[in-house]
Amino acid sequence: MKNIKKLISLLFVVALFFLLAACNIVSNDVMQHRHHCVKTKAKEATCLEEGNIEYWACLDCDKIFTNEYAEEELSLEKVVIPKTAHTVTYTETKEATCVTAGNLAYWSCSYCYTYFADENCTEVLDKNKVNITKKAHDLEYTERVEPVGRENGNVEYWYCKECENYYSDKECMNEIEQASTVLKSPYNIIDFVVEVAEGKNPIVLQLSDTQIIDAGQARPGRTGVYYELWATDQIEERCYDYLTEVIMATKPDFIIITGDVVYGEFDDSGTALTSFINFMESFQIPWSPVFGNHDNESKKGVDWQCEQFENAQYCLFEQKSLTGNGNYSVAIAQGGALKRVFYMLDSNGCGAASAESLANGHTTKGVGFGADQIAWYTEEINELKKAVPDVKISFAYHIQQKIFAKAYTKYGFIQSEKYQDINIDIHPDKTDTDFGYIGRQLQDPWDSKYTVYNGMKKLGVDSIFVGHEHFNNASVVYDGVRFQFGLKSSEYDRFNWIDNQGKIAGGYTKTGRSLVGGTVIVLSEDDSSIEDAYNYYCGFENGKIDWSDYKEKEPVLVNGLQYGGVNTTKADLYADGAVTAEAVEFDDTTNAYKVTANAQGKLYVNTALLKGKTTFTFTVYMPSTSSAKLGGLGQFAIRTKPNDAEPSIDGKADGFIDYDTESTLDSLKLKYDEWQTFTVDISKFQESCTEFAFVIAQGNTIYLRELAIS
Repeated sequence: MKNIKKLISLLFVVALFFLLAACNIVSNDVMQHRHHCVKTKAKEATCLEEGNIEYWACLDCDKIFTNEYAEEELSLEKVVIPKTAHTVTYTETKEATCVTAGNLAYWSCSYCYTYFADENCTEVLDKNKVNITKKAHDLEYTERVEPVGRENGNVEYWYCKECENYYSDKECMNEIEQASTVLKSPYNIIDFVVEVAEGKNPIVLQLSDTQIIDAGQARPGRTGVYYELWATDQIEERCYDYLTEVIMATKPDFIIITGDVVYGEFDDSGTALTSFINFMESFQIPWSPVFGNHDNESKKGVDWQCEQFENAQYCLFEQKSLTGNGNYSVAIAQGGALKRVFYMLDSNGCGAASAESLANGHTTKGVGFGADQIAWYTEEINELKKAVPDVKISFAYHIQQKIFAKAYTKYGFIQSEKYQDINIDIHPDKTDTDFGYIGRQLQDPWDSKYTVYNGMKKLGVDSIFVGHEHFNNASVVYDGVRFQFGLKSSEYDRFNWIDNQGKIAGGYTKTGRSLVGGTVIVLSEDDSSIEDAYNYYCGFENGKIDWSDYKEKEPVLVNGLQYGGVNTTKADLYADGAVTAEAVEFDDTTNAYKVTANAQGKLYVNTALLKGKTTFTFTVYMPSTSSAKLGGLGQFAIRTKPNDAEPSIDGKADGFIDYDTESTLDSLKLKYDEWQTFTVDISKFQESCTEFAFVIAQGNTIYLRELAIS
């Protein structure tokens, strides 16, 4: 029993030892790891709050330590960094004005932006009490005034006498520059103004390519000169007489001249130009020229030429320092309002410009506008349209753009073909707005990508007037724009003429009536739109050509064959221009058609009717009043081309029916005042034959009936 107790005691001691040992281990562990610490980063102190150093705080006991192991406890005083002082700037008292607010004197901290009443920052100020509200403007109101004539107007605005600023509203929310208050008169935007009396449609006359040549000034070695035609003393006949007629007849309010006033190569002395200027001044009508591709050839130099224009009383012209020579604007005004502005421009392109002309630095041989020219008129038109939104815009210069070729395609114009023969006045597709003639392709067209034209279109152009093409004088409306070549105004250099058959041709000399004069532009008084435009042809009654004489007419029957008129080649019968205007007229008393020739004329039979046929029968009557003779031909005959196809008439070998007792031809004799029937053998009339015609001598009259082909 005793042993058992001892054993139990021993076990108790051993257990107690192990228990105490275990407790010691736990106690040591608890001493080393009992704090649960959280780190706080260091923070700088400011004028608004304290800072602190880096530290660790136990979540269980709130003690503060230097590290996460709680090895060194810290006091709160050692952790906290006191607030810094305010960094202040002094602002002195400022009086309020109508432009800026004022304030009382204060100190402000650059960090916290707090305002203080003293430098030591002991008294905080309310910002609303520091700031002083702006004063009201001392405003003076000005109402809108429209420009009158050359007097500028002004917009509605308010002016502050205190701050001397301008505002577009009475609340003074939108400040403007003083210059913005001015409503610039459109009269002061453009260069010149032509005042036209009210109660009429303004008339503008376009002259072009007078191109005066003084052969007496021809340079040595110059070939191809018509010395007699272009002699110095020919200027009246070749030019001035025509200009006098067209100016006196049309009575224009303003004259534009679209280039090549003189052929500069033939005016090295300048006398041709001064003569022309004096001539134009004699009419006392405002006139404006532009330079062409020949004016600048003169050795007098373009600066001298410009000076002559600028010094002339009625000549409206300004050279400017832009590319080219003579870029300016001329307005048409009525009743104190601008209606239309003509932008007169140098299209350049004088390939033979003299050294004297090139010396000014802005004369160029290349064709087309310079960038500065485009910038100038673009800026001016935009400014003008602000003042006069509905003003009409025209351009006038010498050499046409490529867009002209596009405009003329509506009448079959083909730019790749050198010569054309398009008379719009007799064209079956003619519209009322269009007129004139196109004789050849466009020379030197520029603006191939239509860039310049598209810019003009955006600016509102409705008409472009050019010259340069002596054989072209067509005016066509296309894309809402009138594209107009001015009619050549003299017989110098190449010009067109018309023969008595209505055929138009051209060259240095003529075999018909000259087609020279001017192109008239009639503007509407109401809105300055182009109300009418037409060519005035000098030497023709009232300056007009009766194109109906040359138009294709509806066919009429001539006893089974259709008569179509003059040069109407599709009809069965047609006449040339030597036959009377009526050509063929029906005579009720004879039941026949009467044909009279002013000169030796022809009445053609359509060759398409004859081919493959054998006989042509007709009955003819010649009155005894037809007694004129023309050489050995006599009064009446039938002819064919080529000659080897001449028909046999009633078995006779030759192809003539010829009343001429002196003729040696073995021909049938046509008796006066007697109806005679003839049968013509046309079996030899081959495919190659191009003409079958009755030939009527000058002054003779015949009657035809019972025409038949079999």
